[in-house]
Order: sequence, then structure tokens, then C-alpha cells
Amino acid sequence: MGAFDSQELSLFRDSVDRYVSDTFDLPRLCASMAELGGDRASWQALAELGWQALPLPADHGGLDGGLTEVCVVMEAIGRGLMLEPYLATVILGAGLIAAAGTDEQRATILPSIAGGEETLAVAWQEPGSGYALTMPETRCAGGVLTGVKTAVFQGDLADRLVVLAADEAGQARLYLTAASGEGMTVDRHATIDGRSAVHVTYDGTPAEPLADVDALPIVERILDRATIAVCAEAVGAIGALNRTLLDYVKQRHQFGVAIGSFQVLQHRLVDMAIAEQESSAITAAAAAALDAGRADASTLVSAAKVRVGEACRFVGEAAIQTHGGMGMVDEHVAGHLFKRLLMLGSLFGDSDCHIDRLAGQFH
Repeated sequence: MGAFDSQELSLFRDSVDRYVSDTFDLPRLCASMAELGGDRASWQALAELGWQALPLPADHGGLDGGLTEVCVVMEAIGRGLMLEPYLATVILGAGLIAAAGTDEQRATILPSIAGGEETLAVAWQEPGSGYALTMPETRCAGGVLTGVKTAVFQGDLADRLVVLAADEAGQARLYLTAASGEGMTVDRHATIDGRSAVHVTYDGTPAEPLADVDALPIVERILDRATIAVCAEAVGAIGALNRTLLDYVKQRHQFGVAIGSFQVLQHRLVDMAIAEQESSAITAAAAAALDAGRADASTLVSAAKVRVGEACRFVGEAAIQTHGGMGMVDEHVAGHLFKRLLMLGSLFGDSDCHIDRLAGQFH
């Protein structure tokens, strides 16, 4: 269940949208990229607005918000092309701590996240694993980790990492490690959308275990929530790109008239608007199903990721084709939105991956 009624949710949406439109623009995005996205002052400002506390439990400094409220924030993050590690820290990291941490870990870490004092990233993928969540090859024995983790998104912005590994008994467990330090080799690389990920090699790295529970079902549940958060971010970015293109076709003239008067472009804009509305509707439905704990929630998650992934590519390509070469330069927001949509379409599984998951659920 969500924390807000419909009126409160509307007011919250207005507040979030106003803050993003007043604070985030293309020059700020480019400056943040140059600084590798590590703006602690901005992260603290979001905490003062209650964004980090939103989905966290009230007894640990949170607001008990549901995924429906989180999607409001994620849509705004998509519209503003924000680089802050909200997904990595709040949805993934804090989600795993809340679900699988010990009482002491929850009491210590969650208030720190709610207050904007700590950032996390999650290391769950391994070389060759693709999108699949399987028993990890990384091992923890004698309190130290050995193994390799890849595609740890925004791990370079994290204070600590939550790591999926197998314990000495062969059970999947979750552990906390420093983001860099003893027994760790951390290689940062840029992603297509101007953000970052790290590749981590553990060789005798001290690790703190979370609660002694089977981690795979918990990670799968949190990944489903993160998938819908990504869909919501994509909805925001699609909307921003649609409106950017609409402004462009009103201003760009050929043969003495605005190109927006050309029927073929009007049809394209309508199709793009429909893709946005369909993506928004199925994302909201999946978020509500997850909040309610419905049995078909995972089915809706995959259905949403398929539709949103298709919309990301269609809207992105249509916008760039219409803008022409200028749409891909760093000085124009369309290119940044397009590249972010390409990343969001594949994050936590592309359309083909989720079609396969849907097929498996019906056999």
C-alpha cells in the first residue's frame, strides 16, 4: 500500500516536478557528467525533500511509501536526466538492507540513507551471467570474499557495496563491503548514457554478512521493484523527449512553413505520444501490483519492461531521425535523452529477456 491518498500523491507529484524543472537542466547535466556525477550537495538536497526516505520503513527514518510514490520520483529523475544514485542506493541497496539486513544493520544504515549521508550500490551480476539471476560463483569463506562482480552501476559513487555471494555451505547470501579497499580491484568504465559502472575483483576482501537467509528470492523481489522504477524513469525521459521534439517541429521551418505542419510528422508525434501513455499505464499497473503483493505481479513487471523497452527504442529513434544530426550533439538534450533511453531499455533485462521470462511463466 502507498503512503499517500490520491490528493496527496497529486500534490507530491507537483512538488517533485517543480523542483526538477527549477533545478535540473542541460548545463547542469553536462557539468555533473564532467564531475563524474558525484554531487553530494545535490544528494543532500534530495534528502531534505524526503526523496530518499520515501520508500523506507517509518521505524528507521522513512515514510513507508510504496512503489507508486517512488515512481513519481523516478519519472522526475527521467525528465531531469538526474545523475544522482537514487536507483542504486534507495531502490536496490536500501531495499536489500530493509529486506535482508540484521536489526542492527537496518537501524544503522537505513536512517543514514534517509538523511542523505550514505550511498550504496549492489553487486549481483557476474561475467557471463547476462541478465539471469543465478547462484553466484563469488564465494565468502572465513569472512572474506573471492570472485568477480561486473556491471555494478554507479558503484564509483557508493560508500559501500551490497554483494551477492555464496557462503561456505553453498547458500546464496548478501554481504556488505567497502566500495574500495583491501583485496579489491575496482575498474570504472563509462556507460553509453554518460553514467558509470564498475567491475570489481575480490581477492580476500573483508565482508560483513547480512541476515542468514536465502538471498536469491529477496534479490529477485528487489530487482522486480527496480525494474519498475527503471520503467518509470523511462516514462519520464520519453515524455521529455516527446515535448522536446514537439517544440522543435513548431520552430523548424522548411519550404516556408513549420515542419510540424507536415502530416507524416504529425502521425509520428501521435504514435510517440501513444507509446508514452501506454508505457505510463502499464508501469503504474505493475507498481500497484507489487505494492499489493499480487500473485501476478512478476508477470506485469515483465509485460511492463517489454512495452517500455519497445517504447524507449521507438521514441528515441523517431526523435533523433526528426532532429537529424543536431539531435546527437552533446549541446542538445535530445541526444542525452536518447542515450539514456537505450540504457533504460536494457537495464535489468531487455525486451527479449522479459519475453522469455513471460513465456516461462505460462508453461
